[in-house]
Amino acid sequence: SKGKEHCFEEWNFIPETYNLRDAQQCRYFFDNVYEDAVSGKRERFFVKIAKLHAGTGVRVLTRDLDIAQWKQYDLGKKCGTKNLPGILAQKELTNLYLLDDRKSDIRTYSLVLSVKPFNMLMSPDFFFRRTLGKFNATSTRPEDFLSQYVAHHSNAQVVDEAYVSDEEWINYLQNEFGGVEAAKSKLEETAKKIQMFTTKLMMIGYKALPKFQDGGDAFHLFGWDYMLDNDLNPWWIEANAGPQTNRGHFKSAARQPRYVASFLDRMAKGQKPSELNLKVDTGKEFTRLIDLGKQDDVDKFFGIMPEECVAEFL
Repeated sequence: SKGKEHCFEEWNFIPETYNLRDAQQCRYFFDNVYEDAVSGKRERFFVKIAKLHAGTGVRVLTRDLDIAQWKQYDLGKKCGTKNLPGILAQKELTNLYLLDDRKSDIRTYSLVLSVKPFNMLMSPDFFFRRTLGKFNATSTRPEDFLSQYVAHHSNAQVVDEAYVSDEEWINYLQNEFGGVEAAKSKLEETAKKIQMFTTKLMMIGYKALPKFQDGGDAFHLFGWDYMLDNDLNPWWIEANAGPQTNRGHFKSAARQPRYVASFLDRMAKGQKPSELNLKVDTGKEFTRLIDLGKQDDVDKFFGIMPEECVAEFL
């Protein structure tokens, strides 16, 4: 997006993040951020290693961080070197919404049915997760800062307790936002923001997907993770191009995203995505976010980004 950097000026839903494989960002991070972060003079950072799942590649940045991929950067001396592993350095949110004194996040799914034209749907539900341990701003234990860490736990009851139902969320929120209806309204506002942010993010990345058209057998499922601040504003943390949806990951059927599983089951039985009526056995429907084969969606997209930026993605 050279020359169109202004198209992203209002993307204030992403924490301060540095892509270390980008030479310029890498040098800036090690020259201006690293020392203050590890010495406690500013907010702490997390290191996220690409292609590792369920939180296995996320660590608190410390001076003695002992990860092979991290060491390849040699504290910035190797910035710009070819074939470095993909690593993000991301600032921790300081005004996090804590659920029962634990960090929490939201997982949702989007479903791409076509790249030509681009056609994306959004899952009807969010999955609320919380860490196994209480929040501690100085802890480096994964179970204290990673909700995904529950996937590694062998005790199904403990894991299920880390997943929070909609009703539980409302119960927590009603005391802070003035009752049940106010809490539901606040959560709906958050959901709309997440849908808009996910649309923006997907519009950047969809051109990197293999090209497939409406009416075929292809589709792509994404998992999106957001955290909330104290006012329930969502902050995008990461996207997963190969999200876990099976029962083994969720440990019990009660926490499994059934509408996603139902969709995948229908695909496995030979039903084409374009023939799917989108209402699965839970009675809920995927929401169509954007279909650039439809003029009304193209018009809607002009409202998401400045007009001069839209051509970048169409």
